[in-house]
Amino acid sequence: MNESEQKKGLAFGLLAFFLWGCFPLFFRLYSPKIPALEILIHRIIWSIAVLALVLLLTRKFHQVMQLLKDKRTRNALLLSGTLIGLNWWAFVFAVSSGQILEAGLGQFITPLVSIMLGAILLKERISIMAKVAIFMVFAAVVLQVYLIGHLPIVSIVLGVSFAFYGVVRKGLKVPSFAALFVETFLLAPFCLAYFFYLEMTGISHFGVKFDGFLMIMSGLVTIVPLMIYGLATTRVNLNVLGFMQYLIPTMSVGLGIYFGEELSSGKLISFVLIWIALALVSVDGVKRKKG
Repeated sequence: MNESEQKKGLAFGLLAFFLWGCFPLFFRLYSPKIPALEILIHRIIWSIAVLALVLLLTRKFHQVMQLLKDKRTRNALLLSGTLIGLNWWAFVFAVSSGQILEAGLGQFITPLVSIMLGAILLKERISIMAKVAIFMVFAAVVLQVYLIGHLPIVSIVLGVSFAFYGVVRKGLKVPSFAALFVETFLLAPFCLAYFFYLEMTGISHFGVKFDGFLMIMSGLVTIVPLMIYGLATTRVNLNVLGFMQYLIPTMSVGLGIYFGEELSSGKLISFVLIWIALALVSVDGVKRKKG
């Protein structure tokens, strides 16, 4: 691949990760009184609409039918869809409840939780450096429990749900956009049922107003970065994108501080432990590939 295409790939990658990093800014635009679950169901419903349009325009909707016909694949995508739905809900809840720093912590620990799950569930061999890194993450979580008196639930849910999502999707060789459509489509009955319940009871926040506009836009906000990321993956090695992904939690931490969340010395120590752990795993990964 020529240098020009690689530069385009880097630009696409940076743009995708930057947009993901800006998600706290988008979800903070909602009225604080709107529950995270209501925001989530609209994100799923409108993502389905955007994905359907993309698949129709690219003439790939037949891939969806193929995935739905296979019972094993359909069940696996229902599970992965539930996990990504849980992850999306936890992130929205974190932003709306002033816990963006905890969201950043969860995003930082996700790659290390993935390594641990790979070793436990998929029997993947991990290096001594990776074991040290996992121990450091465990120490960081224990420190958080000691400082705040309870588990950092939001961080753990974000990290564990996405790591399990990765494990489920790793066992499936499926087209990414078609699979995401099926994941969200299978959750649609639950989302629509809750939507109509909110409408019938008069407690829905959807309508011709700014929050309603944000709910519709959440579909585009979800899918556009994925499309840009897809353009990057065809031009840049995945290990390069792996390093770039840390822009997302870094931006979350920065935005959390900007919005007035307290970064205590204890939280800072936890983040430093995780940063060191990520550095160890990254350096170890590069050395192993070269070796």
